[in-house]
Amino acid sequence: MSEDVVNSVRFGFANVRGLRSRVEGVSKFMVGNKIDIFFLVETWLVEGESFSYLNGCYTEMRLSTDAVKSKRGQEGVTVLASERVKSIISIVKKSDTKRWLVIKVADYYIACAYFPPKSAGKEEIVEFFSFLHECKEIVWENLLVVGDFNARMGSI
Repeated sequence: MSEDVVNSVRFGFANVRGLRSRVEGVSKFMVGNKIDIFFLVETWLVEGESFSYLNGCYTEMRLSTDAVKSKRGQEGVTVLASERVKSIISIVKKSDTKRWLVIKVADYYIACAYFPPKSAGKEEIVEFFSFLHECKEIVWENLLVVGDFNARMGSI
Protein backbone atom coordinates (compact mmCIF):
# COMPACT_ATOMS: atom_id res chain seq x y z
CA MET A 1 0.00 0.00 0.00
CA SER A 2 1.42 3.36 -0.94
CA GLU A 3 2.29 5.86 1.75
CA ASP A 4 -0.03 8.36 0.01
CA VAL A 5 -3.04 6.12 0.79
CA VAL A 6 -1.96 5.63 4.41
CA ASN A 7 -1.50 9.39 4.86
CA SER A 8 -4.85 10.25 3.29
CA VAL A 9 -7.21 7.89 5.15
CA ARG A 10 -10.47 9.66 6.06
CA PHE A 11 -12.39 8.65 9.19
CA GLY A 12 -15.97 9.07 10.32
CA PHE A 13 -18.05 8.22 13.38
CA ALA A 14 -21.80 8.08 13.96
CA ASN A 15 -24.34 6.82 16.44
CA VAL A 16 -26.86 5.45 13.92
CA ARG A 17 -29.59 4.34 16.36
CA GLY A 18 -30.39 1.33 14.19
CA LEU A 19 -28.48 0.44 11.04
CA ARG A 20 -31.04 -1.84 9.43
CA SER A 21 -33.30 1.01 8.29
CA ARG A 22 -30.41 3.36 7.52
CA VAL A 23 -28.12 1.15 5.43
CA GLU A 24 -28.65 3.05 2.19
CA GLY A 25 -28.22 6.48 3.81
CA VAL A 26 -25.10 5.42 5.72
CA SER A 27 -23.60 3.98 2.54
CA LYS A 28 -24.36 7.12 0.50
CA PHE A 29 -22.91 9.33 3.25
CA MET A 30 -19.74 7.24 3.43
CA VAL A 31 -19.19 7.15 -0.32
CA GLY A 32 -20.29 10.76 -0.92
CA ASN A 33 -17.91 12.09 1.73
CA LYS A 34 -15.09 9.74 0.69
CA ILE A 35 -14.88 8.23 4.16
CA ASP A 36 -12.47 5.29 4.21
CA ILE A 37 -13.16 4.00 7.71
CA PHE A 38 -16.53 4.64 9.32
CA PHE A 39 -17.19 3.65 12.94
CA LEU A 40 -20.86 3.09 13.81
CA VAL A 41 -22.37 2.49 17.24
CA GLU A 42 -25.89 1.52 18.31
CA THR A 43 -26.32 -0.55 15.15
CA TRP A 44 -29.05 -2.64 16.87
CA LEU A 45 -28.31 -5.63 14.66
CA VAL A 46 -28.99 -9.16 15.85
CA GLU A 47 -26.73 -12.20 15.64
CA GLY A 48 -26.48 -13.43 12.06
CA GLU A 49 -27.36 -10.10 10.44
CA SER A 50 -24.65 -8.66 8.27
CA PHE A 51 -24.07 -6.34 5.38
CA SER A 52 -20.96 -7.81 3.80
CA TYR A 53 -20.89 -5.66 0.69
CA LEU A 54 -22.57 -2.31 0.56
CA ASN A 55 -22.20 0.16 -2.29
CA GLY A 56 -18.46 -0.42 -2.64
CA CYS A 57 -17.86 -0.68 1.11
CA TYR A 58 -16.36 -3.67 2.83
CA THR A 59 -17.79 -4.29 6.26
CA GLU A 60 -16.59 -5.88 9.47
CA MET A 61 -19.24 -6.31 12.11
CA ARG A 62 -19.33 -6.72 15.84
CA LEU A 63 -22.93 -7.60 16.49
CA SER A 64 -24.92 -7.69 19.68
CA THR A 65 -26.34 -11.08 20.59
CA ASP A 66 -28.99 -9.51 22.80
CA ALA A 67 -32.27 -9.66 20.90
CA VAL A 68 -35.40 -8.06 22.24
CA LYS A 69 -39.06 -8.80 21.48
CA SER A 70 -39.11 -6.32 18.61
CA LYS A 71 -36.52 -8.53 16.87
CA ARG A 72 -34.10 -5.67 17.17
CA GLY A 73 -30.69 -6.08 18.68
CA GLN A 74 -29.21 -3.71 21.20
CA GLU A 75 -26.07 -1.63 21.16
CA GLY A 76 -23.46 -2.94 18.71
CA VAL A 77 -20.24 -1.53 17.26
CA THR A 78 -19.49 -1.74 13.53
CA VAL A 79 -16.61 -0.69 11.32
CA LEU A 80 -17.15 -0.05 7.62
CA ALA A 81 -14.07 0.23 5.43
CA SER A 82 -13.72 1.18 1.78
CA GLU A 83 -12.03 -1.16 -0.64
CA ARG A 84 -9.21 1.40 -0.95
CA VAL A 85 -8.00 0.80 2.63
CA LYS A 86 -9.14 -2.75 3.30
CA SER A 87 -5.63 -4.15 2.98
CA ILE A 88 -4.17 -1.91 5.73
CA ILE A 89 -6.83 -2.71 8.36
CA SER A 90 -6.89 -5.57 10.81
CA ILE A 91 -8.99 -6.27 13.86
CA VAL A 92 -6.80 -6.51 16.94
CA LYS A 93 -9.43 -7.37 19.53
CA LYS A 94 -13.20 -7.43 20.05
CA SER A 95 -14.80 -7.31 23.47
CA ASP A 96 -17.03 -10.04 24.83
CA THR A 97 -19.55 -7.33 25.71
CA LYS A 98 -19.76 -6.29 22.03
CA ARG A 99 -19.26 -2.69 23.07
CA TRP A 100 -15.60 -2.20 22.15
CA LEU A 101 -13.12 -3.15 19.51
CA VAL A 102 -9.60 -2.20 18.49
CA ILE A 103 -8.42 -2.08 14.90
CA LYS A 104 -4.99 -1.46 13.46
CA VAL A 105 -4.67 0.87 10.48
CA ALA A 106 -1.11 0.78 9.15
CA ASP A 107 0.96 1.71 12.26
CA TYR A 108 -1.96 3.20 14.20
CA TYR A 109 -4.52 1.72 16.57
CA ILE A 110 -8.09 2.88 16.93
CA ALA A 111 -10.37 1.78 19.75
CA CYS A 112 -14.08 2.29 19.19
CA ALA A 113 -16.31 2.18 22.25
CA TYR A 114 -19.98 2.41 23.10
CA PHE A 115 -21.08 3.06 26.69
CA PRO A 116 -24.85 2.65 27.15
CA PRO A 117 -26.39 5.51 29.18
CA LYS A 118 -27.43 3.27 32.05
CA SER A 119 -23.99 1.72 32.50
CA ALA A 120 -21.60 4.56 31.65
CA GLY A 121 -20.09 4.61 35.12
CA LYS A 122 -16.74 4.02 36.76
CA GLU A 123 -16.95 0.21 36.54
CA GLU A 124 -17.55 0.34 32.80
CA ILE A 125 -14.62 2.72 32.30
CA VAL A 126 -12.31 0.47 34.32
CA GLU A 127 -13.47 -2.53 32.28
CA PHE A 128 -12.77 -0.65 29.03
CA PHE A 129 -9.24 0.32 30.06
CA SER A 130 -8.57 -3.23 31.25
CA PHE A 131 -9.68 -4.39 27.79
CA LEU A 132 -7.21 -1.97 26.17
CA HIS A 133 -4.36 -3.06 28.45
CA GLU A 134 -4.98 -6.69 27.43
CA CYS A 135 -4.11 -5.70 23.85
CA LYS A 136 -0.37 -6.13 24.28
CA GLU A 137 0.49 -5.04 20.74
CA ILE A 138 -0.95 -1.52 21.10
CA VAL A 139 1.59 1.25 20.77
CA TRP A 140 0.03 3.76 23.15
CA GLU A 141 1.52 6.80 21.38
CA ASN A 142 -0.33 5.64 18.24
CA LEU A 143 -3.74 5.01 19.85
CA LEU A 144 -6.89 6.98 19.08
CA VAL A 145 -10.07 6.33 21.06
CA VAL A 146 -13.44 7.18 19.49
CA GLY A 147 -16.94 6.42 20.62
CA ASP A 148 -20.19 7.32 22.28
CA PHE A 149 -19.31 7.63 25.94
CA ASN A 150 -22.66 8.92 27.24
CA ALA A 151 -20.67 10.97 29.72
CA ARG A 152 -22.47 12.39 32.73
CA MET A 153 -21.11 15.62 34.10
CA GLY A 154 -23.32 15.73 37.20
CA SER A 155 -26.87 16.85 37.78
CA ILE A 156 -28.52 19.30 35.44
